[in-house]
Amino acid sequence: MLALVLGVLQAKFFGWPWPPGFWWLAGAVLATAAAGYLVNDVYDQATDAINRPARRVVGVHVRPLLAKWATGLAAILALSLAVAHSKWLLGWVLATLLALWAYAAWLKRTPGFGNLLVAALSAAPVALLAHSSLPWLAPPRLLFTFVGFAFGSSLVRELIKTLEDQPGDRAAGCRTLPICWGEIPTKNLIYSLLLAFGLAVLWAVPPHLGGAQAAFGLVIGGFLLLLARGLRRAQEPAHYHRLSQWAKLMMLAGLLGVLGL
Repeated sequence: MLALVLGVLQAKFFGWPWPPGFWWLAGAVLATAAAGYLVNDVYDQATDAINRPARRVVGVHVRPLLAKWATGLAAILALSLAVAHSKWLLGWVLATLLALWAYAAWLKRTPGFGNLLVAALSAAPVALLAHSSLPWLAPPRLLFTFVGFAFGSSLVRELIKTLEDQPGDRAAGCRTLPICWGEIPTKNLIYSLLLAFGLAVLWAVPPHLGGAQAAFGLVIGGFLLLLARGLRRAQEPAHYHRLSQWAKLMMLAGLLGVLGL
């Protein structure tokens, strides 16, 4: 997904072919994300054994020690690529690696803070590309729309995942929003975010525009309605998992839609 984010942005804003510096940037971002996924799986072995036993990797197919070594190697690769690119990218990679570690070790188990962190990191590639290239060449409205879409869609999906992961989170003593607030208040928060998301899409894609712009608005609006309807009926972890997959599809549709805006 991150590779697609960076590729769509580079192609839309700055055209082809991609400059050499883009590959250093993309490689550093992807290696950082890999380290984040690995360290998260290492810390989540107990909860994953309850929430997704059939999809566990660390502790079943891969030894925890090997996963820790792989995490370190991914982090070293990310730092090396960042050094080859620029000092500011090195600073971003260092800060992000620390944030991902804090998320896996602590913030994921707090009400809301971990969800906001992941959403912010999902929108970070947009800022990275803008900083490394020439941001004034990109229409500000489109740039803000993309940042907001990446942040909002990721936040919605993260909150849905907290609903899905309640059994394992309760057993592990986590204090996520559904556990602290309850399931209904968390759903109401997601409804509010979906409504705000829809209004933001209307602002970003005015209804009088036609062609690709109108199609983008209709597709995203359809996903938002589908998520709201499914959320109202969801009660079991399997229901929330399906909603999480729909949110992924919405994110993919949004990224591809940027090419037509």
